[in-house]
Amino acid sequence: MTSRYDTGPAWAAGPERVYRRLAAAALDLLPGNLRGAVVVDAGAGTGAAASELRGRGARTIALDTSASMLRLAPPPAVVGDICRMPLRTNAADACVACLVLSHVDRPQAALAELARVARRSVVATAFPAGAEHPVKQAADAVLADWGYRAPDWYTKLKREGEGRVGDPGKLATLARQAGLAAEVVAVRVGLDDLDAPALAGWRLGMAAVATWLATLPPATADLVRAQTIAALQPIPAPPLPLLILTARPK
Repeated sequence: MTSRYDTGPAWAAGPERVYRRLAAAALDLLPGNLRGAVVVDAGAGTGAAASELRGRGARTIALDTSASMLRLAPPPAVVGDICRMPLRTNAADACVACLVLSHVDRPQAALAELARVARRSVVATAFPAGAEHPVKQAADAVLADWGYRAPDWYTKLKREGEGRVGDPGKLATLARQAGLAAEVVAVRVGLDDLDAPALAGWRLGMAAVATWLATLPPATADLVRAQTIAALQPIPAPPLPLLILTARPK
């Protein structure tokens, strides 16, 4: 999975803007005062959650398997696997894992690690299984016209990874089996203030697309971007559905 997500600059220039607001929605449910708290952003990528945590006064540790992504995250950063974090037990006040659990084959093991490292609380998020969005659909139509096909790893992630954690009941059960007292809420995160270029940046900066886009001649890639922006101009951007798990170690 690491090499598939070594697209830090493209991610930071596009999807991070959306992912920061998704992280903010999750952090709104993190209990307790964050000022001075030590919080691990597990599966941090370029540090969307870590940046939001810093803005709330927390001291962060960003952890990810991709060193390329972590170079753009707030320091300190640690290269590591969420299922085997190189951190001592009770090293942090809290752990957050934003849209990470669908990327691992054993989400229960990841949740158990979060429970081990966090003294106080754990927050994790997931997209509901099978959720679609008109912005994604419009962008995907443009990409398909240019010959893009989602790689097998991405379709497997959407089908199997999100299938494991994209249901409130399943996610809560996994957390409880991992030793957490947990509940899951469904929220909707607004995107209506994002213009067409920002929405296009979100979709074109996603790892699977950014890797493909980088193989095109620059002039062709620019044309794909321009057509994606044009396709998104008339598209309303309804809120994104999101599942938020809030938990504490038992």
